[in-house]
Amino acid sequence: MGTFIERVVARKMTISDYMYFVLLAIAAGFVSIVSFIYFEWYGLIITGLVSFGAWQLSTFRYIEYEYSVVENELDIDKIIYKKRRKKVVSIDIKNISEMNALENRIILLNEKNNKKIYACSSLNSNGIYYIKTKTEKFGNVTVFFEPDEVMLAKIKLYMPKSTFDNLKK
Repeated sequence: MGTFIERVVARKMTISDYMYFVLLAIAAGFVSIVSFIYFEWYGLIITGLVSFGAWQLSTFRYIEYEYSVVENELDIDKIIYKKRRKKVVSIDIKNISEMNALENRIILLNEKNNKKIYACSSLNSNGIYYIKTKTEKFGNVTVFFEPDEVMLAKIKLYMPKSTFDNLKK
């Protein structure tokens, strides 16, 4: 039988997320007040619509990442507000050129030639690994993610021997 493992990691809220919520509430409040002044009772309908729209916009900040390993494929999906799902990247584990724990963050984050995909709770978290590979969709890509020990063991089963030997714990 084949291998199937999945893990869900929630993105941590940052100060910019909280500022987004505050600015969204201020903008919605301003539009509501102006609509009451100029449109009187129609302002109540406008306020309802603006409030609903602000709530919908705020849900885009609640993000989770789902990692799933099926045989030799690592799929990373982005889940927004536990309702919408979008495939971020699909990686053939056999094509991984480099995988390691994220130790020297500055060097990796300043690389210019790779597209970077951040599929982790926070870059300051412990247990973050990076993968360098080539995909059809993005070309050369560096993916930052947070696998658990079981997922790492399954990924190692399908990794090339040269990449596996360089993997630090």
